[in-house]
Amino acid sequence: MDDRRDVVRAFRRAARRALGPGVAGVLWRQLGDDDQAWLPRPRYARRTEPLAVLDAPASVDAWLAGLRKKRRSNLRHVRKLVAADPDLQVRTGPVGDVVTPAELAHLARLNLAKHPGGGGPRSGHRSPLWQESVAFRDDVHAVAYRDSAGLLLGAGTILDHPTWPMWLSWGALPVDEGGRRHLYFDLFWRLVDRVVEGRAAGMVLGKGMPDLKADLGARLVPQHAAVTL
Repeated sequence: MDDRRDVVRAFRRAARRALGPGVAGVLWRQLGDDDQAWLPRPRYARRTEPLAVLDAPASVDAWLAGLRKKRRSNLRHVRKLVAADPDLQVRTGPVGDVVTPAELAHLARLNLAKHPGGGGPRSGHRSPLWQESVAFRDDVHAVAYRDSAGLLLGAGTILDHPTWPMWLSWGALPVDEGGRRHLYFDLFWRLVDRVVEGRAAGMVLGKGMPDLKADLGARLVPQHAAVTL
């Protein structure tokens, strides 16, 4: 704890030297319940959207068994729909191999328009420049859904990590443009399977749609933002 306080003090001094005396305070984001203890006082804090985390189940069947009966039935139905769809192709691999940065940026913009409250720092995911940087990372993989003509219907990206991989992004075409309503749920099943097969501790699912993620078995971790003087 003392080490954290020392780091915070050093950061504040360096920031004030670099930015000048007009700096009125520091905004801290993504704080857990225990993090505020090492922040300097006085401070002004508020709760923000929680972070969804999926703790690794013993198996996919164990994950399903922990869900509501209706949700469990719906997920199994989705898997059958995906398997039986002759016009749907699913590919998994490095981002540059299965989807282009421009395609990912387009889907991210559609997703942001659908959920406008989910902007903020993560809205950079809709930037082609951000997507290009992701495409050249060996530890970022994608799950891409295309129709038989090659049109990208939906895609999710995952930052690989041996213990806690992270779900980075998801985007999909709307139904009236040829999209499928159920692809999000198929991807979620694949994320659970990835955690189980990789023997990871779990997966960080990020923010956005916390109630739905909790209904799919995620644990919601409280988050806070704070301003210090």
